[in-house]
Amino acid sequence: MEVLNSMIKKADMMGLLLPLDSKVKERIFLYADDVVLFIRPNQQDLLLTKGILEIFARVSGLETNINKCHTSPIQCNLEDSVTLKHLFPGKFDPFPTKYLGIPLSYKKLRKVDIQPLIDKVSDRLPSWKSKLLSKAGRAVLVKSTLSAIPVHGR
Repeated sequence: MEVLNSMIKKADMMGLLLPLDSKVKERIFLYADDVVLFIRPNQQDLLLTKGILEIFARVSGLETNINKCHTSPIQCNLEDSVTLKHLFPGKFDPFPTKYLGIPLSYKKLRKVDIQPLIDKVSDRLPSWKSKLLSKAGRAVLVKSTLSAIPVHGR
């Protein structure tokens, strides 16, 4: 997956992909075998991204499962959405959406948006353990619980 990360970043650094909004600091996010890509919906960027994914699949043996792919257009017009659907025929999810159970939005998340995640973490943390742990121990417990939720909490 680091190779895919490098390929996307190299294409971005070489100016092969159109720049994103200045608020978007990263173009690609990886977690285990899940990938989130932020790309402009123009045909050149879409074809280049599809080509990178195909090269990565041939070299690594890790192919994109179209049945598990979700595309969430952000501020796309109808023509861009049609091109996107043609090149990436996975499921269309309207934006805002969720990734690994965490809401994604272009606006700052409100407490109500993340409350289900807080409740899920709270439910998984045994209250008796927190009383026996130091502050650092509680932080480790919370981090390990949070890191397990995306893997096992779907």
